[in-house]
Amino acid sequence: LSVSPGPNVSRSPRLARCQQRLASETVHADWWVLKWLSLAFSPLLALGIITAPAPSKLVVLQHGLYGSATNLRVLEDALQALAPTDVLVYAARASEGTLTRDGISRGGVRLAHEIEALAQCHASLCSLCIVGNSLGGLYARYAAATLFDEEAGTMAGLIPDAFITIGCPHLGVRRFTFAPLPALLHRLGGLVAGRTANELLLRDGRDRQQPLLLQMSGGRFARALSAFRRRRLYANLVGDFMVPFGTAAIEADAWGAGIGDERAAKQFIHRPCSVTVDTGILGGRGSGVGMLLDVAPSSSIATPQNGDLEGVMAVQLNSCGWTKVVCRFQGASTWMPMAHNKLAALRREGWRRVFEWIEQAHEGAPVMQHLANFIIGVELDGVHGRDSQVHVTEPNQACP
Repeated sequence: LSVSPGPNVSRSPRLARCQQRLASETVHADWWVLKWLSLAFSPLLALGIITAPAPSKLVVLQHGLYGSATNLRVLEDALQALAPTDVLVYAARASEGTLTRDGISRGGVRLAHEIEALAQCHASLCSLCIVGNSLGGLYARYAAATLFDEEAGTMAGLIPDAFITIGCPHLGVRRFTFAPLPALLHRLGGLVAGRTANELLLRDGRDRQQPLLLQMSGGRFARALSAFRRRRLYANLVGDFMVPFGTAAIEADAWGAGIGDERAAKQFIHRPCSVTVDTGILGGRGSGVGMLLDVAPSSSIATPQNGDLEGVMAVQLNSCGWTKVVCRFQGASTWMPMAHNKLAALRREGWRRVFEWIEQAHEGAPVMQHLANFIIGVELDGVHGRDSQVHVTEPNQACP
């Protein structure tokens, strides 16, 4: 008799069948054997002496603006399929819906409280991975700094393993709206997303204080990011109306409003230290992961020049070191900029699922599988997921 580990009898299908046979009116020849096994194992299961393999890795998924815990369901399912017992996957719920309007710091603190509660409830957990989609990436950065114990090098008592963002506006959106907007219109941002919009537009700095996003690019925020063993971001090369490539990929030079991304992309795909995964995808003839760019950690420090806050943030954030995963979708372009929710294969509930069909969000499922492989560690050469099914070329130029 093979007993599936678990704290209660229902976790053991074979033992449950045995108990059903004991209760049936039909008497079998092995009745006494089954009765003995039932009596022997039931106390052990009830007392927790036989227990399920406890998870050692916590993976927290944080949705974006006006989002919900359902949004990253495709990634959640991919993670559970790869490592169903070793990984505890948790979709954050504390900032759903309109709560995302009240600012990055408040959302980050709520996320930090959720992570602390999970760490306290599951003593077997050892390591922490955080995935933030869109605005959720900024929540994740704030939460990491809130939880970081610099002396111990841990977050909520866990070892920081991987930090990943998906289409996250790391540099805000002041320079990175899809079409250039006059500063006068930025004042209307609060109508769309409250305090959060003002922080994304870098309009929150007052009384000689720096804007929050500028503060979050250095100091304890940067040290918290650097504490993660791995850092990776996913960004849409073109066609992302919500979060254009420059802010999602922490690339301030030569990038601006999303309407110009296609032109800037022609130069970017030849960057040093990049690995071309699929030239067809980069050329818009396919969908998925097209290129990876490794940015090594450095000790760079920048000061604002002529109000270039985005440039300062880019230098300081890139100094942490990142692997930048460049994605593109065949159905998204400058004139059809619907790539944002494809990237995370965004799922919705109820009547809102009609937007999944309009956006064809399911096209991002292979990208989320690629990400799940990275988190779990199922990779070909430390960079590319097994699921990619692409021919990997040599790096465009040797990295230093």
